[in-house]
Amino acid sequence: MFKQLATICIRRSRDVNAKPFDCGAGSVESFGKELLTRVTIVEFTFTPTMFTLESDRLLLRDWMRADWKEAQLYASDPAVCKHMIWGPNTERETKDFIDTAIDIAHVKPRRGYELALIFKEDQRLIGGCGMQILGQNGTTAMIGYVLNREYWNRGIMTEAANMLLEFGFGKLNLHRMYATCDTENKASERIMQKLGMRQEGHFVKDTFIKEHWRDSYLYAILEEEWLNKRLQEK
Repeated sequence: MFKQLATICIRRSRDVNAKPFDCGAGSVESFGKELLTRVTIVEFTFTPTMFTLESDRLLLRDWMRADWKEAQLYASDPAVCKHMIWGPNTERETKDFIDTAIDIAHVKPRRGYELALIFKEDQRLIGGCGMQILGQNGTTAMIGYVLNREYWNRGIMTEAANMLLEFGFGKLNLHRMYATCDTENKASERIMQKLGMRQEGHFVKDTFIKEHWRDSYLYAILEEEWLNKRLQEK
């Protein structure tokens, strides 16, 4: 929720039918023979539209600054961050991430979707998912995800990532979506396989993680492959 102030001014002139108008910063200014006099300040509020994706168990939504404490619970956990290029986070780093996610959400046309993951059963914020649209033609997207370890091994992240595929292919008409992971991160690799992604690459010592060069896998899926997978599952 944001608040804005508008200064309402009245044009004082010889025209008895003069109407109020918005003069921005206001105070008292002289424009030739006319005088602008600030008479009142009107406060109004508006709520920007929040982007959401929803399934039976999960809600993905835009980040809010108040989310940082719940995010810090997993972002500061060495077990969660073991295979990530970031973390464990300080409180400042988590707050900075959320600020960046909020800024990205306001870029038009929107190409970045960093989303908070809410488990509807207990209304806890338990992780995050991201999708970044790439290239000049905007037909490819990279996805990523992280989950509080209290919720591991429950199919939650596969469900959340499927929501991103549904949105990317079903709503944005993307051609290709992909994800990467440390080759030692078997849980993340299994998620990509469950999504129907194919392994397209094994990159040798391409990512610097926790003071070591690590190998990484790249998995991807095309729109036509995603559509075929959906048909087979029906």
